[in-house]
Amino acid sequence: KQWYQRRVAITAGHEKGIRINVLGDITLFPDNITKTLARLQLETLNNSEFCLTLCLAYTSRDEITNSVKCMAQGVARGKLRVTDINETLLDKCLYSEDLPPVDMLLRTSGEVRLSDYMMWQANFATLR
Repeated sequence: KQWYQRRVAITAGHEKGIRINVLGDITLFPDNITKTLARLQLETLNNSEFCLTLCLAYTSRDEITNSVKCMAQGVARGKLRVTDINETLLDKCLYSEDLPPVDMLLRTSGEVRLSDYMMWQANFATLR
């Protein structure tokens, strides 16, 4: 019954045009959860009314570190020059590269700090 209720809620969101994205290291989750998250992203990929991003096993420090590693590998392989590295390239290496800019961050805990959460992307976002 719980699975069915969740599936109905997801279908309702899909029908309303909600795109679901997952950021973070989802390889830390069991295979069944990883597959479900991947399926949700694929099923809602073309929705454009609203974008819901879930950050799971996510920290900004990890995301930025991985982005820098990606650029360093590009330089090491001769695909990039050090002079090619800039903010635009860093944006393209982030987990959120294909997402719209962050408009608002909601802290459900009532905290008013970012706590290592989307630090790069939230530079102009409203914090609620």
